[in-house]
Amino acid sequence: MTQQGVPAALDARARRWTLVAACLTPAMVATDTLAVAVALPAMETGLGLSSEVALLAVNSFVLAEGALIVASGRLADILGRRRMFMIGSALFVVASVLVGSAWNGPSLIFARALEGAGAALCFTSSLAMLADAYPPEERAKAIGWWGTAAGAGLGLGPILAGILIAVESWRLVFFLSVPAGIAAIVLAGRFARESRDTTPGQRIDYLGLALIAVGVSTLTLAILEGANWGWTSPAVLVLFVAGIALLVAFVVVEQRIRSPLVDLALFRIRSFAGASVLALLILAVAMMFMVFGSLYLQRVRDLSALQAGLAFLPFTLAFFASSQTSGRIVSRIGARVPVVVGAVVTFIGAVAVTRLDATTPPWLVAAIFLVLGFGIPLVWTPIGVVALDAVPSERAGMASGVNLTCRMFGGSLGIAAGAAILGNDATGRVAPEEFLDGFRSVMWFVAALAIGCLATALLTIGPDTARPKLGK
Repeated sequence: MTQQGVPAALDARARRWTLVAACLTPAMVATDTLAVAVALPAMETGLGLSSEVALLAVNSFVLAEGALIVASGRLADILGRRRMFMIGSALFVVASVLVGSAWNGPSLIFARALEGAGAALCFTSSLAMLADAYPPEERAKAIGWWGTAAGAGLGLGPILAGILIAVESWRLVFFLSVPAGIAAIVLAGRFARESRDTTPGQRIDYLGLALIAVGVSTLTLAILEGANWGWTSPAVLVLFVAGIALLVAFVVVEQRIRSPLVDLALFRIRSFAGASVLALLILAVAMMFMVFGSLYLQRVRDLSALQAGLAFLPFTLAFFASSQTSGRIVSRIGARVPVVVGAVVTFIGAVAVTRLDATTPPWLVAAIFLVLGFGIPLVWTPIGVVALDAVPSERAGMASGVNLTCRMFGGSLGIAAGAAILGNDATGRVAPEEFLDGFRSVMWFVAALAIGCLATALLTIGPDTARPKLGK
């Protein structure tokens, strides 16, 4: 068996194809995540769904992913990262076929939940698989590509969905994941190396898994439905209390067992804790800008969904370039400088967005979107490197699971916070001028989150954090 913790033993060709396999999963999951928002009206019409059932189909993905994403990281550490990656990718492919073939509301909801489970399994293990494949001095560049793939999926998802719906059918949107998932499975099986936590006495923490799964999904449901049901409604309050109680119980259990699902001692590592907070904040920033920025383009600028997706191209292209730049910077000088610069640039871009209106020249809108596309990845990409750099190699799956859970929570919290700030302005039944006022408030909140990123980076990421050390 290949000795774990010696990434250099994997040859350059195998590393490159492992990288391609690992990057296919965030690209297809991210594409699916935002494409479904564009495809939703067509899905409602085609399947005769009520808006409540359609929303449940969207949320079932998020709930299943949230329930399993922490656990999947630890399962990958114990059972094998390549194995979990291939199982998750296969599950996602099968579920995508089922979504594209759905014939009614229940079949769609079931298939979307299955997709979320597959996404959790392959997403966390893909990052852990990269940590094993690449030595420390090359890891930042690899994770830069991984982050680029996720960002490209987020940017291209709405565009591809709009084109496919206009040309053929919403069902093709989900069939797109099939060839990408099959390619990821084949490449991982051929080139990726199996790795796991070889520490004696490792076992699956079933009680912790149940507590974190139900606790996270309960809290996520409260966040997702808070704006619809009312933040002070009995149902939402019960969900919040139950979710928090379950997570408190999880913390108590994890401190008392020998092989915990999440080693809480990791949060005593300043850089790891900081990376977790930054993951939550920057995903809230990204999702609030992309979701509510798209609504600005459609409701204030009167663009179609496809036109709005195309208007995000400057953001997408800048995101792609910046992800690569940040990966190279981290590989040379560490994570602090790019994260601090990224937080500042993101703050400037968010403030600039608050000045947009119905008559802002398109070139200026594109320029502002480009600024945000450059700033966000300077935070987005390095935090994955920081999280993995801070922990022992046998905890790679666990670390990636925690980091990705924080990202997922950040995205959900960002959308929920934006909807709460907009209030009735989010319904689409108000005048464009009223929506614009609410949208500007949302973007001021985004600017405040960027300041939070800056403060967290300065407090938790040292000058040498994630700086490559040969022979580490």
